[in-house]
Amino acid sequence: MIKRVVLRCEDLAPDRAGLVSLLEGAKTAHLLHLCQAGSAGLLNLEAGAMDRPQIHRGLVGLKANEPQAQAGMWYASAANVSIDPDEAVWCCDFVTQQDGKIVDTTAGNITTKECQVLLQALDEQLGADTRHWDVGNGNQHLFVVKEDAFGGKAPRVASSDTLLGLDWKQQLPRGNVGDALLALLEQAGAVLEAHPVNRVRLDLGENPANCLWLWGAATQTPSGDSSARKGANGAVISESFLLRGLARASGLSFQAPQVQLDEAGCRQLARSALADLERHAFVYIHVPIRSTDPVERLCLMERLDQLVLKPITEHISRDPNARFAAVIDSRDRSRVPFVAIGKGQASQPVANLTVESLKESSLKFSDSGDLFAWMAKE
Repeated sequence: MIKRVVLRCEDLAPDRAGLVSLLEGAKTAHLLHLCQAGSAGLLNLEAGAMDRPQIHRGLVGLKANEPQAQAGMWYASAANVSIDPDEAVWCCDFVTQQDGKIVDTTAGNITTKECQVLLQALDEQLGADTRHWDVGNGNQHLFVVKEDAFGGKAPRVASSDTLLGLDWKQQLPRGNVGDALLALLEQAGAVLEAHPVNRVRLDLGENPANCLWLWGAATQTPSGDSSARKGANGAVISESFLLRGLARASGLSFQAPQVQLDEAGCRQLARSALADLERHAFVYIHVPIRSTDPVERLCLMERLDQLVLKPITEHISRDPNARFAAVIDSRDRSRVPFVAIGKGQASQPVANLTVESLKESSLKFSDSGDLFAWMAKE
């Protein structure tokens, strides 16, 4: 059996002029060795539409034919919220809008405590016996509803990660559900704009949580994730609220180490991953990078290169049944570079991990699940 380790380095820094890709300028000697000795390529995504939940889903081996079918249940699982059979649960993300366009998909990295106050206000003014909000983590929360307009088989609504720079109203589905969403989100926006929490954030120069985005509607009836991974022998290492729920809903082991990406934290992350690999068929390591400081970003990548990638890949190189892939965001939202290595895996080297160099590689996948499957091929 082929064992797989995937390191997903996710660039969550907001778009900012002059902010370069994580690998640009970083002295990542080991990663450079991997892309020249192993295989490298690109995840080619729909232009401008990086669907982060779908990428995560594929990289833990879940089928992507219904990429958001269980996203609401992931949130519910992460928050330990029970959903009744006649209820639907929606992912409810706080974002920042300006003149109708989304300018920050994290609402300035708003805290859970601030969101809890905002959710209480929404419940007081817009809640009912048939609808309420539940607290999740950060800007990610839940909307639980028992109303025909929001239940049943809801149409696909893009995740908030895909909305940057877009007119949010134009991203709503057509029909009765879209009309219901528009009415609710406009009402919620009025509550949020006037709330003291957002007034204080504006005074401090922080982006306000002045807009809600509802997506990923799900019901208690599973549509694939749980059955696809029932008894799955895999592990997820992440601090992500979304991934905590994905793992729980899919039967995967989960640990959320409070790791600072300093030297000690990186070494501990590598040890945790290798320990999980002894017990599981695959390990998914999720490392978010939120810093907008150019020097700090370089230092983070250099520590990850030497203290996480190097020990893991050195272990992989001694195991004929193990494969490794690092999937690292560029600032191009439609292309995500990856490098892979493992005994028996065909070599597809490139000179470096810039998007321009990787365009020459024959390894291109439009879906992260295809990359996960490719890692197991003999």
